[in-house]
Amino acid sequence: MIDMMKYFREDLHRQLLSTYFKKQVDGLEMLQKIEHNTSVKGAGISL
Repeated sequence: MIDMMKYFREDLHRQLLSTYFKKQVDGLEMLQKIEHNTSVKGAGISL
């Protein structure tokens, strides 16, 4: 019973971390796209 709870807790933690990590990566990719688009247009704006 204790082993099962430990496994469940670790699995839940892993899922939360992976979702959080994916959101962080998506956010970084979005920032890079915005930065790339503004520099290509010659706006002179860098983030």
